[in-house]
Amino acid sequence: MIGGLPGVGALGSAIASAPRTRAFPVTDWQFWVVTGIAISAAAWIVYKLFPRRALGKRRSGPAKRATLTVAGRPVEPARRGADCH
Repeated sequence: MIGGLPGVGALGSAIASAPRTRAFPVTDWQFWVVTGIAISAAAWIVYKLFPRRALGKRRSGPAKRATLTVAGRPVEPARRGADCH
């Protein structure tokens, strides 16, 4: 028995006796910068992948048609089969 643990070599003993650290370096400012960038990127991807209707946004109503005018007067639509030249 080396290092107090049965079946563990010298390297395993050194790893087993190492002080435990936190899983995430929450006290480091760089961690929070990268976390913010990652959250922003994930939100952008979700925004681009899903249509707006799926995210709960609704259209304001049916589309309104615009009228074509020339010199302030409405233009009549061309009749089918009429020669336009």
